[in-house]
Amino acid sequence: MDYICINCKKNIDLKFTGNEQCKSCGELFETTKNYLKTFPDRLLFKDYKKHYLKNKVLNNNAILSYQFLPEGSISLESRKDVQRFSLYLSENIRGENVLDLGCGIMQMPGYFASVCAKKHKFYGLDPLDSPDFFGTRIVGASEYLPFANNTMDNVIYATSLDHVVNIDASLKETTRVLSSDGRVILWISDRSKTIKERLRNFLATTRASFRKGYNVNKYFVYDNYTVLGVPRGAVDPFHSFNESPKIIEKYFKRNKFSLINKKIFSKNEIFYSFRKI
Repeated sequence: MDYICINCKKNIDLKFTGNEQCKSCGELFETTKNYLKTFPDRLLFKDYKKHYLKNKVLNNNAILSYQFLPEGSISLESRKDVQRFSLYLSENIRGENVLDLGCGIMQMPGYFASVCAKKHKFYGLDPLDSPDFFGTRIVGASEYLPFANNTMDNVIYATSLDHVVNIDASLKETTRVLSSDGRVILWISDRSKTIKERLRNFLATTRASFRKGYNVNKYFVYDNYTVLGVPRGAVDPFHSFNESPKIIEKYFKRNKFSLINKKIFSKNEIFYSFRKI
């Protein structure tokens, strides 16, 4: 695999034997076998300050959820929705190199169960640090991918596109690293609401807040008393905006992707396959 510096975009020759440095700009990388840690926070803070701060709080919530709320993870192969996405992946993946953006911190996301074959090389990127991944683990951000141009045959966003700091920047990087005719395979939810649904939700949360004695839109209190806060501008403890097919298709169209196919099982299970134009 060919790598580039996330800061100056120059090619770098990583040995995966310890701490390394870009010879052109001095950017640091931490490496071991099948593990690469980049440090994009400075760049994210400089380029997307307010969105970065919100995203950082959401990532902190994600760490807590992995520790104390594991039953909600899409890394669980036993979940029926995960099994359906796994089958969808097996039907749409092409080529050799597979990059999972937002892979989480478990050894193998359950949606890879149907596609874990020797013909594929797997790379998993997530801002949360962990030594675990069944392929090559990258700690970093989708806005600053450390891969050279045209190196990935597939990029996967499994319920992760609404977690990034900046969607356009992430999709621009996705386009850059994808090979000719490369695929983006996507799992999203439809969180759009009609005016009537928004009004009903407002009344329901107002009543719940009065009954429980705290603002249920700002604090999510779980049965085991794990408490997650919602930063300003986010829609819940994990998601930065209310995604919908209409919004997502607009983003992909303006970033020069064409739609291959789309499957809808429910509002929480919408699968896409896009092709790089």
